[in-house]
This record gives sequence, C-alpha cells and structure tokens, in this order.
Amino acid sequence: MEFATGQSNGGMMTYQLGASLSHRLAAIAPISGSMHWKNVVTPQSPIPVFAVTGTADTSVPGNGTSNGKTSDGTWWYTSMDKLAELWTDAQGGDGVSSQYSTMYDGVNDLWCKAVHSNIDHVLCSWNGKHNYFGGT
Repeated sequence: MEFATGQSNGGMMTYQLGASLSHRLAAIAPISGSMHWKNVVTPQSPIPVFAVTGTADTSVPGNGTSNGKTSDGTWWYTSMDKLAELWTDAQGGDGVSSQYSTMYDGVNDLWCKAVHSNIDHVLCSWNGKHNYFGGT
C-alpha cells in the first residue's frame, strides 16, 4: 500500500497524485495545500483524504482566496470545502457531513469534519498558519 502526503506545494502535489493515481494509492493527507483555481482534477477511483489546514494561513488559505488571489497576489487556490465537494461528488458522496472526533479536538482549536458519511474524506482546521498542526 502506498500513501502520499506533503505540506504546502507538497500538499498540492499530494492532491494531484491522489487525482492521477487514485487507483494505486491507499490514501492521501495534504497539509496546508490545495489545488489551483480552475485547475481542479478529480480522482477516477475513490480515495480516502485527510486534509489539514490552519485558519490563519495566508499563503494557501483553507477558505479559498478572495477574488482568487493569495496574500502576495500570485496564485489562485480552491477552498478546502469546494475541493472536498468536487472530489466527493465525483466519487458519489452522499452529502451527509458530521464532526470527525480526534484525540486532539480543541487543542489549538482543532476541529475536523467528515465531508460525507459514505466516503472517507476528512477536513481539519486549527488555529495556525502555514505550517504543521501545533507549529508556530
């Protein structure tokens, strides 16, 4: 079984690998990454996703970017919710989301949700910037 993970540009690469190699990968875990605006590729086979982003991330904001631009005005990113919607719709998601409990709930305001009940696609956010959970 192969898994893919990466942070920042590595998170973007992780999403691309998940879309391109969904038939070969067991799961992906992008951190502080998204896919470029209007360049979202969806997987052909179901693939579990566990994505984490900081709510104060201005490099690759988890809530997307206003008018499609980041803080430095260069790249455009898709919001985590929109990306999850596109990916799970392509995989037959049922639209029933719920809280996804972890042992770290509440630490640095961590909160996770399962996007659909019939597909393993989890989004987590925490009170942090463009780094790993718990970093400064």
